Parts: sequence; structure tokens; C-alpha cells
Amino acid sequence: MNLDIIILAAGSGKRMRSSLPKVLHKLGGLPLLGHVLHAAKHLQPTSITVVVSPEQRDVADYLLQDFTDVHIALQDTPKGTAHAAHCALQVLDAAHATASTTLILFGDTPLIRTETLRQLLACSDDLAILAMTPDDAAAYGRLIVDPQHKATAIVEAVDATPAQLQISLCNAGMMKIASPLLQQLLPQIQPSRRTQEYYLTDLVQLAHANHHICGVVTGEAQELLGINTRAELAKAESVIQQRWRTQAMQGGATLMDPPSVFLSYDTQIGQDVMIYPHVFIGPGVKIHDGVTIRPYCMLTACEIHAGVTLGPCAHIRPGTVVETGARIGNFVEVKNSLIGPGSHVDHLSYIGDSDIGEKAQIGAGTITCNYNGFSKSRTLIGRQAFVGSHTTLIAPVRIGDDAMIAAGSVITHDVGTGDLAFARARQNVQTEGAAKLRRKLKAQTAGHQLEPSTHLEDSPSPHQD
Repeated sequence: MNLDIIILAAGSGKRMRSSLPKVLHKLGGLPLLGHVLHAAKHLQPTSITVVVSPEQRDVADYLLQDFTDVHIALQDTPKGTAHAAHCALQVLDAAHATASTTLILFGDTPLIRTETLRQLLACSDDLAILAMTPDDAAAYGRLIVDPQHKATAIVEAVDATPAQLQISLCNAGMMKIASPLLQQLLPQIQPSRRTQEYYLTDLVQLAHANHHICGVVTGEAQELLGINTRAELAKAESVIQQRWRTQAMQGGATLMDPPSVFLSYDTQIGQDVMIYPHVFIGPGVKIHDGVTIRPYCMLTACEIHAGVTLGPCAHIRPGTVVETGARIGNFVEVKNSLIGPGSHVDHLSYIGDSDIGEKAQIGAGTITCNYNGFSKSRTLIGRQAFVGSHTTLIAPVRIGDDAMIAAGSVITHDVGTGDLAFARARQNVQTEGAAKLRRKLKAQTAGHQLEPSTHLEDSPSPHQD
């Protein structure tokens, strides 16, 4: 289809009570505007133009970084939705990009599906409105329709008569219109007497007056929710999470307690994945087949290969790849690291900026010290290496294949293939030293002078290691 899409995103969003522009607030890890843009792009339009306010530089920066192929139109002064559309047409005219059909969307309706937009575009009428029947229609404009269910006008709730307020069919805002008709009617819109703003909704009455048929396509109110407050943002989060959870389960994953699992807009989950309760999956996560994620795990920007077990209470941070059959256990944090196939990091460890070879075993309490206050260095651990519990590895350091590190070691130098490394203080045991120390401390507390014979020996005991 020869299609121009205009997305209105210049609203100030005052009710969000935020310094962040409303359309940049995130839903499932993606800004509201990003959701609308993704739905629009799947239509493969000729062009997409986003209308922003010059004061909202953050919105323009987001578009320039993540959606470089869209046009940006500036609405210098907030004169209403029709004025915003006019600003977009000026950009399209300058780019010689005007198509035969124009679809107008809003940057704060992130739940809209591409399938619903296709239904709107499929309407053969010159103008078509997306409508809904919400449970609470109080603030929505009402659609006035004729006996053939064609729209003749949209009346804003504040201007509606008591009889009109009883109408359940409401305007969802989005519309499809023939581009020549939009160019013809847009200049005819007059400012509202109440606000002095120019409203797109007036296009319906103007089109009807000029003998154009205005079709009505009804969608689900939940999908057409506009975000104006934090409460509405939370409601939308609930809706989209349920949508994604359902898709994951339909794709072959098991969610033991779906409402407690949170996904992101780009989460990829394979078949036969088992996700326990209270798991948070941030953006950029790919989970292959047969993975088990136990309770209270958090994953962000990582890849988990087939047959891996995570958690409980594991934190998998950006840049991490956990290869086939590996195991990351309870209270383990992994960041920017490669965990080789079949390797185990089972307990209470921090693995950062590391490469761990196949079937290596990392003992409880192991820490890779990857940061010296100025720069980060990597730790390399070879195949089938064994790192004992409570080991500290000071990067940069390399542990060879089949090497073993004794528990409690602080490793500052490379350990060769098959080598065994000890790096800890020798144990010193003083016979009856505990009893002597208690007598000394008790005497000090009582304020008495100690006898010379009660001091602990400085020489090593025959029992020392």
C-alpha cells in the first residue's frame, strides 16, 4: 500500500508529573513511542513522520538514534491535533513523500496491534475511524453514527449533551484518510471556541458535510488505551505482560505462576523452557530450548543456551552468554562473561568480565576482581579447571585447562595447564591460646595488670600447619 503514517507525539504529558516526555516512559523496557513505531513499521509504509515539540529534544534524540528512517516534524506551538498533522504534511511535502493514504496514530497508545491497524486500513471508505466501547466512557469523545453505522461527527465529552453522553461508542483517536481528502479538509478546520485549538476529530463532520462516507472500525478498548497518567501506564504494563506471557506459553514455554513473571518487548523464549515464579527478564534476552529458570532470577541483555539451569536468585547481567548445559546457581551474579558448556557456578559468586571453559567448576564464594578503579580486565579459566571455594582471582589472570586452585586462595598470577595453586597464609595453632587470650582480655576489662607469664607465645606451636 502507498501509505504515509503520521504519529502525533508532541503532547507535554503534564499528568505524568515527570521531567521525561510522556512518550519516552517505558512499557516492558521500550518507550511508549517505540511500541507505536514498531506496530507502524510492520505495515511497510512509504514514510513515517513523527510530530514532536521543539522542547522535547529527548524525543528527537531517541528517534535519531533508534529510528533513523523516520521524518521528524516540529510543532512549534501546541495548537491541537489538527495543527500537528498540518506540521507533518509540511515535512512530507518538502520531502515529496505524500502517498495516496494517510494513517494518523498517537505516540501514547502503545498497545495497538499491527493487525488492528490493518483492519482499519482495509476499510474502503475515504475516511475511517478506530472506535471502542470502554467500560468507563466518561472522558472520551462520542461517535455519532447514521443508521448504516457510518460516522457523521465526533462530539467531545465536555461538549456533549446528556443524550449524547449515553452513547457507548467512543473515539479511539486513530484514523485512516485518503491523502487528497486530508489535504483538502485540514485547512477548513476552525479552532475550538473553548480552547482555541484545532482538532482532528472535526474531519469527520467536515467529510460528512462534503458527502464523504466515514467508516467505523471497532477495536478492543484495552488495546486502544491511551497513556496519560502513571496509573494508566501501570494498567498498560499489566495488559502487555499478559499478552507476552500468553505468547510465550503458546510457543511452548511453561510459566509456573504467569502473573509473577515479567518479560520485555524483545524477549525470545524457546520451547520446553520452565520459568519458576518471580522472574524478571529485561530487554535483550534470548532463552533457548530446555532452559530452567528458578525463582527470583533477573536477566538482562544476555543469551542462555539450551539445557541451562539458572538460580534460584541468580543475576545475569548484560553481555553474558551461558552455553549449553551450564549451571548458574543461587546468589550468583554474572556480568559480561562467557560460561562454557557444562560448567558450574553454583553458589554465592561474582563472575565479571570472564571466559570460563567447558566443564569448569567454580566453588562457592569465588570472586573475579575485574576492576581496579580505572579500567576493567578479563579473567580466563580453562576447560575442566577447578576453582576452590572462597577464591579471589585478580584480573588480568589466566587459569589453564585442568588446573586446580585451592580453596581460600588469592590468585594474582597465571596458573598453567594442569597446575595446582595455593595462595593463602599458613595456619598457626597455639596450644591453649584461646584460654590464655580469654584470661588476658578478662584482666584488661577488670583493670588488672597482667602477669608476664600470661602473655601468648610468639613462637609457632608444634601443631602449626
